[in-house]
Amino acid sequence: MKRPWMPLYVGDYLADTGHLTTEEHGAYFLLIMHYWVNESLPQESKSLAVLARLSFKKWKGIEGKIKPLFGPNWSHKRLDQELDKSKEISLKRSQSGRLGGRPNGHAIVKQ
Repeated sequence: MKRPWMPLYVGDYLADTGHLTTEEHGAYFLLIMHYWVNESLPQESKSLAVLARLSFKKWKGIEGKIKPLFGPNWSHKRLDQELDKSKEISLKRSQSGRLGGRPNGHAIVKQ
């Protein structure tokens, strides 16, 4: 499923990331955008460095500040919740579309 946009709750983002430098914000944001599109992140530090567009050495220097913003295996609780919402909305819209845009289940009767 394509997701051309990602919700961003600015207050929550700033509250969670106020301790990051500008470079760390960039790396974190690139990682969460990848997560949004792919629903996961790789586990290997080298792959994460590539996604964050940092040298491996630079990534290893900031990884300790970025990793606590994620859960086990580089999961992301908030993004997982938003992905679930997105899938649910998409499913409802798809079902409604099959009914001619009538979400209450009344299909068009052709005569």
